[in-house]
Amino acid sequence: MEFECRKFGTGASERRHLVSWLRLHQVREVVMESTAQHWKPVWLDLEPHFEKLHLAQAQSNRAPKGRKNDFRDAQRLAPRLLADELMLSFVPEPEQRTWRPMTHERL
Repeated sequence: MEFECRKFGTGASERRHLVSWLRLHQVREVVMESTAQHWKPVWLDLEPHFEKLHLAQAQSNRAPKGRKNDFRDAQRLAPRLLADELMLSFVPEPEQRTWRPMTHERL
């Protein structure tokens, strides 16, 4: 498996740049780590362009020892996904996400 590391910002234009870069490299499947609520804007930008998106729980991709390093964490995600070693979070489809807040409202 070949890895190319690239850093993107979190602003809207940087997220669009990420989508373009992934599509340019013909990426078909994306796995990302869920960290608090920070994954949501990235997910929403990726969702229309990629058929297979996976959201891994951060603790299932923990490094053996040492300090956190985003590039090394990213390099561990793909092989762990292929080996079925990640705990994946359920992300509802867009339509279900639209209805969810309404069904949780109190009358």
